[in-house]
Amino acid sequence: MVFTISTIDVSMTRQAIPFALSSTLRQDHLEDLLKSGLSRNTIERLGVTTSLSNNSWIIPIWDIRKNEVLGYRAKYDREALDKNQCPGRTGRGHIKRYRALTKLGNRLFYPHVGKIPWTKIASDRNFPIFITEGEKKAAKLTQEDYYTIGLFGVDAWLHKIPNPHYPTGTRYITGPLDDFKDIRWDDRTVYIVFDADKYFNGLVLQAEQKLADYISSLGARVKTINLPKDLLISGVKAVDDFFVYYGNTGKARFEELL
Repeated sequence: MVFTISTIDVSMTRQAIPFALSSTLRQDHLEDLLKSGLSRNTIERLGVTTSLSNNSWIIPIWDIRKNEVLGYRAKYDREALDKNQCPGRTGRGHIKRYRALTKLGNRLFYPHVGKIPWTKIASDRNFPIFITEGEKKAAKLTQEDYYTIGLFGVDAWLHKIPNPHYPTGTRYITGPLDDFKDIRWDDRTVYIVFDADKYFNGLVLQAEQKLADYISSLGARVKTINLPKDLLISGVKAVDDFFVYYGNTGKARFEELL
């Protein structure tokens, strides 16, 4: 069984990309998204489809104005990982199920769901902005009326830039994404919502603090949201899990964390 995507013109996204897009979403891929609490309308708006190779679902990454598809990200099926079917897989080390399919690099992910006016939100500091890791989580929070930007990873708000002091140092250093320039941060409230397993991972906690420090340096009022550690035993790791776990009371419970 497949779910047909009608709101994205697949033909316009075939330009110079090393994979094939379909216009349908396989049933198990649809269920994976529904398990995160995403509505069918949200999934359709996001333009998620199953790859023609049938081993992943693919999501387009749009710019803030939704004028241009910047690239694509895929979540590969476990079987595809086991069979070494992911582009660029070397067979060494931990390979994540989520991978970019084009030379996308790190970008901020804006969930273009409903009629969310991301350009208006970006310019008006009266709108609080939330930041989380992953496209599904960002889409779920945005669906719940919390305007949320997704990162491809906890450190993925950084990218390589030329070192101005090279050759006395390394050729490249890391710096914040240029995407941050699209948003007015001064005097805005910003919430960072990382997964609850951060309590057991010092690197994630460090990444959270580093991001908070950077956004604070831009003049924002930054708050970190701590998902309940005791819910990990119930499988509530991320913010989408949190909303699914609490169902109709999820929004009220989330407000208690702000």
